[in-house]
Amino acid sequence: MAFWQVWFFAQGDYISGILGGLVLVFSGIWDCCDGDVARLKFMESDYGEYLDTMCDNIINILTFIGIAIGVARQSGLIASLIPFALLLAGGILIFILIYFPKGYGKGYSFKGTRMYDVILLLASRNFIYVILLFAIFDRLDYFLWLAGFGSNVFAMALFLTKWKISFTAKIKPN
Repeated sequence: MAFWQVWFFAQGDYISGILGGLVLVFSGIWDCCDGDVARLKFMESDYGEYLDTMCDNIINILTFIGIAIGVARQSGLIASLIPFALLLAGGILIFILIYFPKGYGKGYSFKGTRMYDVILLLASRNFIYVILLFAIFDRLDYFLWLAGFGSNVFAMALFLTKWKISFTAKIKPN
Protein backbone atom coordinates (compact mmCIF):
# COMPACT_ATOMS: atom_id res chain seq x y z
CA MET A 1 0.00 0.00 0.00
CA ALA A 2 2.88 2.35 0.74
CA PHE A 3 3.98 2.34 -2.87
CA TRP A 4 0.47 3.31 -4.00
CA GLN A 5 0.36 6.28 -1.66
CA VAL A 6 3.81 7.41 -2.80
CA TRP A 7 2.77 7.06 -6.44
CA PHE A 8 -0.44 9.04 -5.87
CA PHE A 9 1.37 11.83 -4.01
CA ALA A 10 4.06 11.99 -6.72
CA GLN A 11 1.49 12.77 -9.43
CA GLY A 12 1.12 16.32 -8.16
CA ASP A 13 -2.56 16.86 -8.92
CA TYR A 14 -5.48 17.43 -6.58
CA ILE A 15 -7.31 14.09 -6.96
CA SER A 16 -4.09 12.07 -6.71
CA GLY A 17 -3.15 14.00 -3.56
CA ILE A 18 -6.46 13.08 -1.94
CA LEU A 19 -6.13 9.45 -3.06
CA GLY A 20 -2.60 9.37 -1.66
CA GLY A 21 -3.89 10.79 1.62
CA LEU A 22 -6.70 8.24 1.82
CA VAL A 23 -4.36 5.32 1.10
CA LEU A 24 -1.94 6.73 3.69
CA VAL A 25 -4.67 6.87 6.35
CA PHE A 26 -5.92 3.39 5.48
CA SER A 27 -2.39 1.93 5.58
CA GLY A 28 -1.73 3.70 8.89
CA ILE A 29 -4.82 2.17 10.44
CA TRP A 30 -3.89 -1.23 9.01
CA ASP A 31 -0.35 -0.86 10.36
CA CYS A 32 -1.67 -0.34 13.88
CA CYS A 33 -3.79 -3.48 13.65
CA ASP A 34 -0.92 -5.93 13.18
CA GLY A 35 0.76 -4.79 16.39
CA ASP A 36 -2.53 -5.00 18.26
CA VAL A 37 -3.13 -8.54 16.99
CA ALA A 38 0.40 -9.55 18.04
CA ARG A 39 -0.19 -8.14 21.53
CA LEU A 40 -3.61 -9.82 21.86
CA LYS A 41 -2.13 -13.17 20.83
CA PHE A 42 0.89 -12.64 23.13
CA MET A 43 3.19 -12.82 20.10
CA GLU A 44 4.82 -9.41 20.43
CA SER A 45 8.60 -9.28 20.44
CA ASP A 46 11.41 -6.75 20.53
CA TYR A 47 12.38 -7.78 17.00
CA GLY A 48 8.80 -7.31 15.78
CA GLU A 49 8.70 -3.83 17.29
CA TYR A 50 12.09 -3.01 15.76
CA LEU A 51 11.02 -4.30 12.33
CA ASP A 52 7.74 -2.38 12.51
CA THR A 53 9.56 0.84 13.48
CA MET A 54 12.12 0.50 10.68
CA CYS A 55 9.41 -0.24 8.10
CA ASP A 56 7.37 2.74 9.35
CA ASN A 57 10.41 5.01 9.03
CA ILE A 58 11.11 3.80 5.48
CA ILE A 59 7.47 4.32 4.51
CA ASN A 60 7.51 7.81 6.06
CA ILE A 61 10.60 8.73 4.04
CA LEU A 62 9.04 7.39 0.84
CA THR A 63 5.81 9.28 1.57
CA PHE A 64 7.68 12.56 2.01
CA ILE A 65 9.62 11.88 -1.20
CA GLY A 66 6.33 11.29 -3.01
CA ILE A 67 4.89 14.54 -1.64
CA ALA A 68 8.07 16.41 -2.63
CA ILE A 69 7.92 15.03 -6.18
CA GLY A 70 4.24 16.00 -6.41
CA VAL A 71 4.95 19.52 -5.16
CA ALA A 72 7.81 19.79 -7.67
CA ARG A 73 5.48 18.76 -10.49
CA GLN A 74 2.84 21.22 -9.35
CA SER A 75 4.94 24.23 -8.29
CA GLY A 76 8.46 23.68 -9.61
CA LEU A 77 11.62 22.04 -8.35
CA ILE A 78 12.79 24.92 -6.13
CA ALA A 79 9.41 25.09 -4.36
CA SER A 80 9.93 21.45 -3.41
CA LEU A 81 13.67 21.13 -3.00
CA ILE A 82 14.19 23.69 -0.23
CA PRO A 83 11.51 22.42 2.18
CA PHE A 84 12.43 18.80 1.41
CA ALA A 85 16.11 19.51 2.18
CA LEU A 86 15.04 21.11 5.47
CA LEU A 87 12.85 18.10 6.23
CA LEU A 88 15.65 15.68 5.39
CA ALA A 89 18.14 17.49 7.63
CA GLY A 90 15.64 17.73 10.50
CA GLY A 91 14.60 14.11 10.07
CA ILE A 92 18.17 12.85 10.22
CA LEU A 93 18.86 14.88 13.36
CA ILE A 94 15.65 13.64 15.01
CA PHE A 95 16.51 10.04 14.16
CA ILE A 96 19.99 10.37 15.66
CA LEU A 97 18.78 12.15 18.79
CA ILE A 98 15.90 9.75 19.47
CA TYR A 99 17.43 6.39 18.57
CA PHE A 100 20.97 6.81 19.92
CA PRO A 101 22.40 5.55 22.17
CA LYS A 102 21.28 2.36 20.50
CA GLY A 103 19.74 -0.53 22.33
CA TYR A 104 17.37 1.21 24.71
CA GLY A 105 14.35 1.89 22.49
CA LYS A 106 12.70 4.95 21.06
CA GLY A 107 13.59 8.06 23.04
CA TYR A 108 14.91 6.08 26.01
CA SER A 109 17.46 8.73 26.94
CA PHE A 110 14.56 11.20 27.38
CA LYS A 111 12.59 9.05 29.85
CA GLY A 112 11.54 11.00 32.90
CA THR A 113 11.34 14.29 30.99
CA ARG A 114 8.40 16.11 29.42
CA MET A 115 10.13 15.63 26.07
CA TYR A 116 9.58 11.87 26.28
CA ASP A 117 5.81 12.35 26.11
CA VAL A 118 6.24 14.74 23.19
CA ILE A 119 8.40 12.15 21.40
CA LEU A 120 5.77 9.46 21.86
CA LEU A 121 3.05 11.82 20.62
CA LEU A 122 4.96 13.03 17.57
CA ALA A 123 6.35 9.60 16.76
CA SER A 124 2.84 8.25 16.43
CA ARG A 125 1.11 7.99 13.07
CA ASN A 126 -1.22 10.92 13.82
CA PHE A 127 0.50 13.08 11.20
CA ILE A 128 -1.23 11.04 8.49
CA TYR A 129 -4.49 12.85 9.22
CA VAL A 130 -2.72 16.19 8.91
CA ILE A 131 -1.38 15.15 5.50
CA LEU A 132 -4.88 14.13 4.40
CA LEU A 133 -6.25 17.49 5.56
CA PHE A 134 -3.58 19.41 3.60
CA ALA A 135 -4.33 17.21 0.56
CA ILE A 136 -8.06 17.98 0.80
CA PHE A 137 -7.26 21.71 0.76
CA ASP A 138 -4.75 21.13 -2.09
CA ARG A 139 -1.90 22.55 0.01
CA LEU A 140 0.63 19.73 0.25
CA ASP A 141 3.23 22.40 -0.54
CA TYR A 142 2.35 24.13 2.73
CA PHE A 143 2.60 20.80 4.54
CA LEU A 144 6.07 20.23 3.11
CA TRP A 145 7.24 23.65 4.36
CA LEU A 146 5.61 23.07 7.76
CA ALA A 147 7.28 19.66 8.05
CA GLY A 148 10.64 21.11 6.95
CA PHE A 149 10.65 23.86 9.56
CA GLY A 150 8.86 21.82 12.21
CA SER A 151 11.32 18.94 12.04
CA ASN A 152 14.24 21.31 12.64
CA VAL A 153 12.49 23.04 15.55
CA PHE A 154 11.77 19.63 17.07
CA ALA A 155 15.38 18.52 16.49
CA MET A 156 16.62 21.66 18.26
CA ALA A 157 14.27 21.01 21.20
CA LEU A 158 15.54 17.42 21.41
CA PHE A 159 19.15 18.59 21.29
CA LEU A 160 18.60 21.17 24.04
CA THR A 161 16.79 18.63 26.22
CA LYS A 162 19.55 16.06 25.70
CA TRP A 163 22.18 18.70 26.51
CA LYS A 164 20.28 19.68 29.68
CA ILE A 165 20.05 16.01 30.73
CA SER A 166 23.78 15.44 30.23
CA PHE A 167 24.67 18.76 31.91
CA THR A 168 22.44 17.97 34.91
CA ALA A 169 23.93 14.47 35.19
CA LYS A 170 27.46 15.90 35.29
CA ILE A 171 26.78 18.32 38.15
CA LYS A 172 24.54 16.01 40.19
CA PRO A 173 26.18 15.24 43.56
CA ASN A 174 26.64 11.60 44.53
